Amino acid sequence: MDVLVHTTHAQLANELGSVREMVSRLLKGFEVQGLVALAREQVEILDPAGLRRISEGR
Repeated sequence: MDVLVHTTHAQLANELGSVREMVSRLLKGFEVQGLVALAREQVEILDPAGLRRISEGR
């Protein structure tokens, strides 16, 4: 089941204590890998397990 998150890159960066450019770069990389789909003010998580593996360093 896909998860849809309604937010902006700037909002995510603020919550993570980062900058928008870094968040945008990471999300674009995740999109290229097929982990997320990006649209205006939303991030659709296509592969939660894949994102979990990355967060765990695997």
